[in-house]
Amino acid sequence: DLEQEALSYGIYSYETAYAGGGMWGVYADLPPDGLQAGLVAILEEADALRRARLGEGRIALMRRSACGALRLSQDSPFARVERHALQVLLRGRAETLAAEIAQLQAVDGSAIRRLAQHLFAPARLRCVALLPDGRVLRGGVQEIADWEVGVS
Repeated sequence: DLEQEALSYGIYSYETAYAGGGMWGVYADLPPDGLQAGLVAILEEADALRRARLGEGRIALMRRSACGALRLSQDSPFARVERHALQVLLRGRAETLAAEIAQLQAVDGSAIRRLAQHLFAPARLRCVALLPDGRVLRGGVQEIADWEVGVS
């Protein structure tokens, strides 16, 4: 964990949905002299996620959590309208809450493994690093982790 190893001031992951795709990302606030170590730790975690084999108990817990979060996210009329609008924009149609929950319940370990292997494939991982001296590094995560950044 980057925070426990004092490599990062803060780290979190996020996802964004787009029509026809999406993005999963990691934000890490790393000091310039810790960029390589932080990126290596992120790469190691991505590799562990890619190789993970989840048992049915863990998957069932994840399903319950996702279904509960979906139900709780619909606590206001605005949230329900927003969910429907996003679905129409992203999918071309709106699903009922019951249909979405049924889709979540149908997710199994093989689907999770396929997605993790796709999302966390090393060649797919990209990085943007903004350095205090104004430089912007862009490229593959491993490529940037291997660069000699130098701290000014």
